Amino acid sequence: MQSRGFTGLSDGELLKLVFSDRLAYSELVHRHMGTVLHLARTLEGGAAERDDLISEGLLALLQAIESYDSTRGASLGTYVYTCVSNRMLLLLKRSKRIKSREQEIGDLGLEASLTPEGIVLIREELGEVMSLAGKILTDMERAVFLEYLAGSSYREIACRLGITEKAVGNALSRVRTKLRVKLR
Repeated sequence: MQSRGFTGLSDGELLKLVFSDRLAYSELVHRHMGTVLHLARTLEGGAAERDDLISEGLLALLQAIESYDSTRGASLGTYVYTCVSNRMLLLLKRSKRIKSREQEIGDLGLEASLTPEGIVLIREELGEVMSLAGKILTDMERAVFLEYLAGSSYREIACRLGITEKAVGNALSRVRTKLRVKLR
């Protein structure tokens, strides 16, 4: 890549050029791509997972460059490292949550019933649970429950609904209790 004389410039000097010069932006991405690759190698569990981590890391890097605020006290390198590692860890956490839910389904023996008839029965049962949830849950509990079923984390649910993570946990606890009592 032709750096057009950017190699002698600091990150701060490049940041001033980023929005007016695409090559300055490319130089910053190039400089900090090593952080993405290092974190992906550190956190990965396989080649496919590494590719996902690199993709997420690159997106985090691009967002970090665009959102960096030098008045906050951290260097760009520190900010990039934090943004990239947080995004990668979130990806891994979501992946583990999905694997855990798949394991729960497997533990229930549902894979054996995934014939067309089995799928219809599962959908009917799910419909009954959702209908019951609509009747016995408060609006907030229902909203939290639906977000949780969609795979959102407690933090994401709290942000979307404007409540605390503690309130999300409490609501899900009440949902579990109410559904258990009614489904027995």
